[in-house]
Amino acid sequence: MTVRVGDWVVKPAKLLYKLRDDRAGEGARRPLLSVSIYRGVVPRSDVTDKVPRAEDLTNYKLCEPGDVVVNRMSAYQGALGLSHVEGIVSPEYLVLRSVLGVDSRYLCYLVKSSWFVGEMTSRLRGIGSVEQGNVRTPRINPDDLGAIPVPTPPLVEQRAIADYLDVETERIDALIAKKRRMIELLEERLMAARTATVTGGDGERVRTASEWYPYLPFAWQVGTLARVTRLILDGPHVSPAYVDNTGVPFLSVRNISVHAWDLSTVKYISHEDYAQFCRRVKPERGDVLLTKGGNTGIARVVDFEFPFHVWVHVAILRPRRDLMSPGFLAAVLNSRPGYEQAQLWTRGATNQDLVLGRIAKIQVPIPPGEELPRLEAELGAVEARHRRLIDPLERQVELLTEHRKGLITAAVTGELDIPGGGA
Repeated sequence: MTVRVGDWVVKPAKLLYKLRDDRAGEGARRPLLSVSIYRGVVPRSDVTDKVPRAEDLTNYKLCEPGDVVVNRMSAYQGALGLSHVEGIVSPEYLVLRSVLGVDSRYLCYLVKSSWFVGEMTSRLRGIGSVEQGNVRTPRINPDDLGAIPVPTPPLVEQRAIADYLDVETERIDALIAKKRRMIELLEERLMAARTATVTGGDGERVRTASEWYPYLPFAWQVGTLARVTRLILDGPHVSPAYVDNTGVPFLSVRNISVHAWDLSTVKYISHEDYAQFCRRVKPERGDVLLTKGGNTGIARVVDFEFPFHVWVHVAILRPRRDLMSPGFLAAVLNSRPGYEQAQLWTRGATNQDLVLGRIAKIQVPIPPGEELPRLEAELGAVEARHRRLIDPLERQVELLTEHRKGLITAAVTGELDIPGGGA
């Protein structure tokens, strides 16, 4: 059923495209493509150097320039884009070819708009809740996707909208790229300053036998995490069921960063599961959490006391206070030698893991105990100085990203007057 509103027609999305289901077959020579939330459809080699999970690619779908590719599992996060090259994509992806009278660029902008993503989100099939971030294997069903009623202007206006958005989004993307590059440079400077502080700064240093810390101040030592901690433990290996936010927070790798806790996507488990699966030592204030799966090697001090637990890909480190303070230990692990050791000890092609036995072998500098308060104060000053520069840039990137989304949504829903759109 279609509804006309002025020159625009509201009709089911399936009338704007055809679902392509051509398979690669034997002897396919096309490159494997991936769909990134931030970069759209790109060669998989540009995103990762990991070996594809499937050795047999004969069942993968063919993709042509002008096709819109939708990652069904991450569509609600915006993982879709317009292909500019020939390639093959996962059988789980949807490949949309615009029909006669529909501009492929307009179709892509429409599907990427915040409004359309919201419509997809409300139609997800899966177990759990998107709002709580705990949907398991969420997917957009092709029939549900095609049933979404969409506003469709005449072809000439579609092209005008696409031309306008091509220019404006490219301008915004260029600004975002510059600011992200500035953030990267500041993060590199922060890493260098943090590394200098945890290795003794610019004072007189003597040579050691350590590969990772070849020069340290006199009276400093080098030891392993096994020596400077009373406990190295990870979360339960059995996945409990997630509940709403009346339960116990269950932190994963995505909730931990060097500079802050990201609790916007935190999951919860019931108090019963907490008691059953988390019988071992529970995290407490002053522990250091270290990511050991996914994005490995990120450390942060626990600075709160409410009950919570961690997923199996997070390690709990409890420092020996006579040898190491929590703040200094986290800074060492987030310094260049600490982070590089974590990467060196990480194993696995597709599911990477930094096992506890290898974590215990990571080398750390051990300053005299009386120097730890001064060193922590210096580290705090270093972090604060750099965050005063980084935080505003990150906020600007967020605002530009939101502006980009809003611009696309306003254009494809007819809320924005486009130059030349009424020609």
